[in-house]
Amino acid sequence: TQADIEAGQVVNSATAEGTLSNGFVISDISDDPDDPTTSTHDPTITPVEQIGALVLEKIAQPSTGVDGDGLYNKLGEIITYELTVYNTGNVSLNNIVITDPNADPGSISPAFIANLPAGASAVFTAEHTIVSADFTAGNVTNTATVSGTEVVEGTLITDDSDDPTTPVLNDATVVTIPQIGRIEVTKVADPPIDGDFDTVGEIITYTLVATNTGTVTLTDINLVDPNADTLVLDSTTGTDDGLDLIVDNLARLETATFTATHTITQDDLDTGEVITTATAGAQYFGGSVTDISDDPNDPTTTTEDPSVVALTSTPSMTVTKTADDDSNVSEGQIVTYTYVVTNTGNVTIDEITINDIHSGNGIINTPILQSTTGTDDVLDDDVDSLAPGQTATWTLAYIVTSADITDQVDITNTVTATGTP
Repeated sequence: TQADIEAGQVVNSATAEGTLSNGFVISDISDDPDDPTTSTHDPTITPVEQIGALVLEKIAQPSTGVDGDGLYNKLGEIITYELTVYNTGNVSLNNIVITDPNADPGSISPAFIANLPAGASAVFTAEHTIVSADFTAGNVTNTATVSGTEVVEGTLITDDSDDPTTPVLNDATVVTIPQIGRIEVTKVADPPIDGDFDTVGEIITYTLVATNTGTVTLTDINLVDPNADTLVLDSTTGTDDGLDLIVDNLARLETATFTATHTITQDDLDTGEVITTATAGAQYFGGSVTDISDDPNDPTTTTEDPSVVALTSTPSMTVTKTADDDSNVSEGQIVTYTYVVTNTGNVTIDEITINDIHSGNGIINTPILQSTTGTDDVLDDDVDSLAPGQTATWTLAYIVTSADITDQVDITNTVTATGTP
């Protein structure tokens, strides 16, 4: 288990037990014969290899200067970097720290992360203020380093940053100054085929168009879409060898069109929308430019707003009630009611409770939760959550009274299930 990996070992003992013919019970706790430190009853300890690994990606965000050209071309302008750390090992790492010799002092945020679990990621930001030397060099080129420590063994794990918008692995992040290179990318979702996006597994198709809006030819145009399940280069008015998803060249105002897909998940339906952005990157004169996608159909903002796809949520649930005897009951008889609530909608429902209004003369108690295929903390008779198709079962016992028999009136009850989508 992950806990075993975090501990660095699996420690366990077994017990053998038997009964003699005279009824005497004998037993023995296991011993590890390969352990010379003790003679008997020592546990078996199996070391588990901890493999610490980190990957650091670093992207320079486009300029947000007042001229709106997306370029870093002014003295004192601040370059903002997004650094994403991925724990690609099998063990959590402590004290995640990024060092960047080119970053302004104190600009790396957060300063550190106490612990990053295996398979998790975290985002840092850093800033660099453009100085005269940057204009002389014609670019800002730098590499950041991430470090973390294995929890048990204390091994220091490091990785140098890579720019994911380029086809080269483990390359430095390069921001060109002040050549006029610029790329813009739009992202638009196609309408649903059946009129609604309302089903887990349904596919949202996006069209992404990257355009060279600068003054120089761009090379190695690449698109990164973290939310896409698939990404395909459909066409380009530029030059491309057709061997991969990277467009070879785009002259001014030439375009590259991509198609991306996203498969709707239950979390998406529970949220009620899918919000996504893509990042386009390109090279020129040894430097690079990037742009975050814009939804041109959104009139509320002019640039770099995410693509928002509204999902149709249809929360609903049913409740059934049965009695183990519904005719000719007698005084003192225990009638057991069984209630089954089913989530028949397409979104998760939380805090499910049931209430039974009963016409009998006797005392009616609160229904008792017996089981659920959903999620529950078992602290009470409420169910924490039911995903679509999941169920919960309650029971209630009622003792027929003499007044019930004397009244000669049917014992009726109505149950109501309540939850929050």
